Amino acid sequence: MTFTLSFCDAISFVVVTTLLDRVPCFAFDEDFRRLGLTVIAVPQ
Repeated sequence: MTFTLSFCDAISFVVVTTLLDRVPCFAFDEDFRRLGLTVIAVPQ
């Protein structure tokens, strides 16, 4: 399965994985989950 990665998502991935040591983060769409990051779900 492939998906389009936005520049913003790519920068966020680098920041979360390197600078923030993979800290859990809030996400408002599925992009972070697809990148394998720990996501804190936000109820809709």
